[in-house]
Amino acid sequence: MRSLHTLTLYDAHFDRNGANLAAIVAMPSLRRLCIDGVAFKAWNRVAVRLRKEFKRPSAIVALDLSSIHTPIDRDFDPFDPHPRPEPRLLVPRSAFPNLRHVAVERRFAIADQLASPELETFIGGTASADFVELDRMPNLRHFEAECLCDPQEEDGIEFNAAAAARVSNGLPRLESLANSNTEDVVNNVLRLSGPNAATLKFVDLTSGFVPVTAVALDAALPNATVIQVGGLTYPSAEAAPRQFFRSLSSLRFMHLEDFDGDSKLPATFWDSLNEAAHLEGLWLRSCSGVPGLGRVDGRRLRSLRKIAIHDSRAMFASAGTWRCLAALPALESLSLRQPESWQTAVDGFFQPGGRCASRLQSLELADITSDGCVASVLRGTPGLRSLTFRDCAVDGSCFHAICATGLHDLVVEGDATAIKPAGVNHLAALRELRHVALPTRSA
Repeated sequence: MRSLHTLTLYDAHFDRNGANLAAIVAMPSLRRLCIDGVAFKAWNRVAVRLRKEFKRPSAIVALDLSSIHTPIDRDFDPFDPHPRPEPRLLVPRSAFPNLRHVAVERRFAIADQLASPELETFIGGTASADFVELDRMPNLRHFEAECLCDPQEEDGIEFNAAAAARVSNGLPRLESLANSNTEDVVNNVLRLSGPNAATLKFVDLTSGFVPVTAVALDAALPNATVIQVGGLTYPSAEAAPRQFFRSLSSLRFMHLEDFDGDSKLPATFWDSLNEAAHLEGLWLRSCSGVPGLGRVDGRRLRSLRKIAIHDSRAMFASAGTWRCLAALPALESLSLRQPESWQTAVDGFFQPGGRCASRLQSLELADITSDGCVASVLRGTPGLRSLTFRDCAVDGSCFHAICATGLHDLVVEGDATAIKPAGVNHLAALRELRHVALPTRSA
């Protein structure tokens, strides 16, 4: 394997002295290595062997050690004022001088070993709250870090304002932002005047409930292609954000989940989507306080093909949401979960002859409690190829309303669902059906 370039190992068992693994790491052709499940001590032996026995350092450019087996400290006492330090993982820059991308379990502080101008991706831990290692990593494009300066804090602590300033002003090539104990970092990078916000391509704020300021949510992200936001809150004393970011001309996918908004969110919240002409997917889950899409011109979202609206009451109940969806020129897939307000959806979108609903190819319905409501939805979707019911209290009597003669896949899931024989008989008219999955209690 003299030309081996990329290698992934799962739960591999190596000799105790690490000779075999060290030989792999030292292969001159190897550039990318991912080891899932390597023992902590085995890897450290490799690092020592590379320095002492091999005449050349590793040529690896990308290293993934995010799954490392560490010994269990059975004498661990969370109240011990002098706890044992976390075992030190060895990834010395002298042994890996070509590293550009590295991912290590974040409870290992390795930033001091690897910091260099060549590094572009860093996922791991640091022992300083002000993240001084960033001064030696000016070309970072992506980082996810955890501060481990207090050994008594198992989940790490917040980075301080100095770290936030380093990220905001010292990383001119930053493309990806993820929150991990970095409340100050998130707010500083996304603040309205943040010089690095314009370079971001991937924003992932789904790690936890992080207070984000209204000014941060109003940041311009002209190069962002993916925005994932989950569990965000904003202080009630502040004014609600006027809109959800700005200048989203490059956006492809947006996922908003567990947004702790309230009734004070303005109707202008979604105005930025009018600029997202390249948006392809929109997912909203558990966003009960987020307003509807009434101010969004669906005709301008000419690339939007997939939408999921789950447990987002205000969004679902808004007639403006369904007007927007009905105007979408390319919508193909729709996933809906909401136990109420279905009549608004039927009246505004699922009308027989409706242009957008007629073009739908995939439809997923969840938490519907009435076969009659489902029947109204099915009459307006003649172009379906895939139909899925999840946790719907239906008995199959609605199947007679299926007008999609080209339906290929029908799936009904949920313990509370039982399809009656009459419902099964309705399926006989669907000559193109290729895959059917019904609950085991169905006749």
